[in-house]
Amino acid sequence: MDKSLRQLITLATFAGIIVAWVHIIKQFILFYGYEGTITKVTDCIIPNPVTTPCFYGGFGFILAFIIAIKLWRKDLSKKALTWFTLYLAAGTIFAWYNAGKDIINFYSPKAAGAVIGCSGVAISNPFTTACFAGASLFLLAFIFSLILVLRKK
Repeated sequence: MDKSLRQLITLATFAGIIVAWVHIIKQFILFYGYEGTITKVTDCIIPNPVTTPCFYGGFGFILAFIIAIKLWRKDLSKKALTWFTLYLAAGTIFAWYNAGKDIINFYSPKAAGAVIGCSGVAISNPFTTACFAGASLFLLAFIFSLILVLRKK
């Protein structure tokens, strides 16, 4: 069962990489289309992707995946697994904070027009955004990792 949980953590973090980086690459292409460069970070029509939470979440998933690969290949010590679980908890909090802001802004009575999501573009449904998917995947990886930590006691 522990091996299955380790595989699920690896799968969740890999899926997070795919979701985040597909979105980030699309954002870079869109940004370049508007600005003609990828280095501009001020006075932009849409935010440069490097200034969005998604960009940092994408790197968060890469680090989590690297650690998950180590976890999948061999059982980490309880201390290392605990630190990894805390890292996933921090990533989950970061992701749900940003997804939560999108959800709150979308359903706010003040949201009369287009709602700008955490990636800097208008969203039509906060539950279909890369931010929501990433938050869900971080949460899954965290839950699986927490189960592993609790089993090691």
